[in-house]
Amino acid sequence: MYSRSARVMVLSDQSYRIRLQVHIEIRFEVGEHGDGDPFDGPGGTLAHAYFPVYGGDAHFDDSERWTIKTYRGTNLFQVAAHEFGHSLGLSHSDVKSALMAPFYRGYDPHFILDQDDVSAIQALYGTKTNSRGSRPLPPAEEDPALCKDPKVDAMFNTKDGEIIAFKGKHYWKLTDNGVASGYPRRITSTWKELPSNIDAAFTYRNGKTYFFKVIAFA
Repeated sequence: MYSRSARVMVLSDQSYRIRLQVHIEIRFEVGEHGDGDPFDGPGGTLAHAYFPVYGGDAHFDDSERWTIKTYRGTNLFQVAAHEFGHSLGLSHSDVKSALMAPFYRGYDPHFILDQDDVSAIQALYGTKTNSRGSRPLPPAEEDPALCKDPKVDAMFNTKDGEIIAFKGKHYWKLTDNGVASGYPRRITSTWKELPSNIDAAFTYRNGKTYFFKVIAFA
């Protein structure tokens, strides 16, 4: 699903010595938060995101009651999917059943992308290829040292305040002084069901961490 394709970092107010490049910044804010587009409290504006030419950052109103898999509150996944659509370059759609329609429809337990959404993202990024036999051989195992290449797939703060960075099939824990001892580690050593090349991750105020990964454009 294209809504899972953003590489993101959830920033904290602390200053860290390691400066990593990220593509999209996701923040939960209240009221005026520095972009000239203040949030209005519960109800009203739920979130906003910027097109790629403006950086693609996505901001969510932390005054809302964000929930997952329940009809109560506002469904975080569906709103995030809509906003990440903007981050990827999609405008609002006039198709009422589309994810990119300019209104929140409420929680849908059977949510899938409308064909209008699929066509729009394919127009920007192309379609999935299913050609067998053309799959490249996996690269040789390399030293996954983070500092050799500061680009990461995703980065987030845990509920305990730790900073975790993902790159490929490895992850690192970062400290004020750099990379914590004993890292990198394989993602599957801690999250057995989690795939490689995570595209986004963040920890919500309920302490739960949500991971996003692009599956396909079709």
